[in-house]
Amino acid sequence: MKRIGIVVLFVFIQQLAAAGGFHKARVVAENGLVLRAKPELAASRITKIPNGTIITVLANSGGYVDVNGKNGVWYEVSHLDKKGYVFGAYLDLNYANTEVKTIVGTIAEIEYGDLLHISVAVNGKEISLIGYAGLPEDEVFAESDNKLIGKKVKVTYKKDTFFLQAAGGIVTFDSAISYEIIH
Repeated sequence: MKRIGIVVLFVFIQQLAAAGGFHKARVVAENGLVLRAKPELAASRITKIPNGTIITVLANSGGYVDVNGKNGVWYEVSHLDKKGYVFGAYLDLNYANTEVKTIVGTIAEIEYGDLLHISVAVNGKEISLIGYAGLPEDEVFAESDNKLIGKKVKVTYKKDTFFLQAAGGIVTFDSAISYEIIH
């Protein structure tokens, strides 16, 4: 069951990544973030982007690397009329994802692995949600053995965005903050 859940999650996230498009991010570097000609620390500087500036992420340049003790990914970005690369440890990919939503629906599917994947049917439409391991409600789902399918549930969630190497880039999905079985 765990292996199936991970495979389904991987396919789900791959589809989200493929749907892509450009993504906005906020610079979170107190002294500004250097825009470079190549995705490497030794590359020439194009300009410095001020802290708090919203930039457009065009692509990632590969896997995780360590730069000055921080682990992250280099991103190709555009800022004003310039294109170049910035180190992703200094970007907030979730800055725009502040809206929290609550839905009430029926559990259509549960898969529990490294993450909890739950599909909730609301007005004939299924909404797929990912829950992080560690939410207090996780044990209810982990031990349910799908006995909760068809039960009414209340879920609070928000958009979550991050880099996922296995999916090839930036992904966005609905992330459960809390869930409650309604009896």
